[in-house]
Amino acid sequence: MTVINPRVLHWFETRGIDPETVARTSIFSGKRLDTGEVIADEQGEIIVFPTIHNGRVLSEKYRAAHKTFWQKAGGVKTFYNVEVLDDPALISGHANLIITEGEIDFLTALQCGFPHTVSVPDGAPPERTQDEAEPLPEYDQKFSYIAKEWERLKRIKRITLAVDNDGPGKRLAEELVRRLGRIRCYWVEYPEGCKDLNDVLMTHGPQEVAR
Repeated sequence: MTVINPRVLHWFETRGIDPETVARTSIFSGKRLDTGEVIADEQGEIIVFPTIHNGRVLSEKYRAAHKTFWQKAGGVKTFYNVEVLDDPALISGHANLIITEGEIDFLTALQCGFPHTVSVPDGAPPERTQDEAEPLPEYDQKFSYIAKEWERLKRIKRITLAVDNDGPGKRLAEELVRRLGRIRCYWVEYPEGCKDLNDVLMTHGPQEVAR
């Protein structure tokens, strides 16, 4: 699962993500078979983000051209980089858990010196309409990954929400706070004109991401 198309690596570089950062993860390139299965291929144009825990692949998220996303059928819905939830630094409070909205912002945080980062599996939900009922957290399958990992999440002292600065991102932050607890949640404020961590990296550089 370490093969990667040089053109895919170049695409990451256009987003300010170094090949060394990609190499620290298990990201690889793949191609889609007629059966719909995605397999590793060094000439493939599909970016594969596998979620791994204890050496086992729990799920795979795919990104193709034109921001087309889908996931491997039957995969476990959980955080990307879920293994970090067991890091003692998070349990002791010496580090904050950072939650991002997607894999590119996760890679941005990782590259800028924040390894205690995860991203949510499904991105942000759409903005809530005025007549939309608010589901109870325990019955909302969109956020079932939080219930799944709750025994590990409840031990973490501080959580920083680094989601997108737009309508869906703000709703995602609200939904995460409802479930994780307001008292331990923090959020980031982006420089003017930036929507997310990767925008900050591209516009202002890694020092501004860290700030």
